Amino acid sequence: ESLSADFPIAGLTMQERIDWQLAAALTALLRDFSIITGGPGTGKTTTLGKLLRILYATEPGARVALAAPTGKAANRMLESLKSSCAGYPQDVRDLVASLKPSTLHRLLGIRKAGLSPRYDEGNPLPFDFIIVDEASMIDIPMFARLLSASGKGGRIVLLGDKDQLASVEAGSLLGDFCQVVLKDGPLNRFSADRLDWLNSFIRDADRRIGPTHLKEDSGPLHEGIVELAYSHRVKEAPRIRELSRAILNNDVPGLEGLMAGDGGGEFVFDTSYDPALLEQFVTGYARYIEEKDPLAALKKLNALRVLVTVREGPKGLYAMNRRIEEILAAKG
Repeated sequence: ESLSADFPIAGLTMQERIDWQLAAALTALLRDFSIITGGPGTGKTTTLGKLLRILYATEPGARVALAAPTGKAANRMLESLKSSCAGYPQDVRDLVASLKPSTLHRLLGIRKAGLSPRYDEGNPLPFDFIIVDEASMIDIPMFARLLSASGKGGRIVLLGDKDQLASVEAGSLLGDFCQVVLKDGPLNRFSADRLDWLNSFIRDADRRIGPTHLKEDSGPLHEGIVELAYSHRVKEAPRIRELSRAILNNDVPGLEGLMAGDGGGEFVFDTSYDPALLEQFVTGYARYIEEKDPLAALKKLNALRVLVTVREGPKGLYAMNRRIEEILAAKG
């Protein structure tokens, strides 16, 4: 089967139409350390599936570890990966299904705070590939332990969104690694030889990496970070995508224009904290409570979000939660 991108490219920017998923999978195979980053819906897990498809074809006995900072993220990673690999040959699906995701703590054998981990530089992890999802949540001490335990010849792949919130503990590694490269220009730039090699695998000429992505080596992370550009959720929420772009690009006029509009039914900006708007929210919450089908109920719940910009104060998170709870209680 083909691992090439097949989404329509009409109306997309030159950056979005490039087959970055395949380029990222191939890049991860070549390096001891690589990062695959991208926003929601850009296909980080799908890219991981392509990476494993190529890996198992070229290195059938490869030992792979899947990990994430939390157990929930680790299990969600495997379930999404199984779904992404549904069309692959049975032997590949069996190998993917046999993977056992774990937290980073469990992977490294960290049992209690203050105790040395089971795996370290003297006793490295028994894996050829260590793949970590939700990498924006990794703090500096945990990453240092992971590097020490990776062993000679072990390869590490980090997946995550560089624009997400940083870890709770010290450090924002994923964002910082990307920022190191961004200081010297945009991401996704390669030497001439690497560019030609990647393009040799991209069948569609309209999806190949153009000369604007050409740059000779400028640091240890050069060619090791690939950012996925096209969000496959764009049809579901095009206005939210515009909003995201405006925020990430510091586009103040664009953001103000979106705030002044109606949000296309996808969102509403409320600077007056209108009680009627919260009443609407509670009406939607009631529809979720009354829904008998669990899956349909979850969809209705996931369609409801109130986002605030601060945690404390009269317009903050805690105050907003209290107001919503009061309305819910008043309605029984």
